[in-house]
Amino acid sequence: MFQFIAASGWSAILACPIRGKKGGTKALCYGRRSRRTQHTFRSQEYGEFTAEVAVVYTFIHHRRKRGTPRLRYLVYVLFKCADLSLVQIRRLYRRRFGIEASYRCMRQVRAWTTSRNPALRFLLIALGFILVNLWQELRWRFCRVRKGAGYQLEPKRFRLQRMASFLNHAIETIYGGIFFIEAQVEPLGT
Repeated sequence: MFQFIAASGWSAILACPIRGKKGGTKALCYGRRSRRTQHTFRSQEYGEFTAEVAVVYTFIHHRRKRGTPRLRYLVYVLFKCADLSLVQIRRLYRRRFGIEASYRCMRQVRAWTTSRNPALRFLLIALGFILVNLWQELRWRFCRVRKGAGYQLEPKRFRLQRMASFLNHAIETIYGGIFFIEAQVEPLGT
């Protein structure tokens, strides 16, 4: 993958897992300063590849865990990012989590299928993203309140799960819901 990105000429920032006991990317995580360096990745399948790496020593805040934030190392593989500072690299990569959050939201409203038809699966994923975007638009239009000179969103007013239950109720109203199953044989134990 690294060879493909390098050959493409794209500028890219890739998060790199910290692995190894003595070598690997674990060996880059020392000291209390962030820095850029070169690292050689080795693979039996793809061979060796040397790339520029940013090792960022930063605070990580955990939303679910209380207490003080912890200092951690983050390692990024850089392609054509010579003009970016280490702080900019971290900020740019953090934007990616908005994409990850969109996928998590889409999975809450996506219709599930066991079909192997890729067109149907793609259609259901696209409908999931359309529903998430519709939810965000509705939330922005109807769930914001005036705070000072601007507006602030109140996310608790209209959560995605509530919109999903509204849609489920509307579909059951239109097409009818299945509320019982008719048994064709006598139940066991009677």
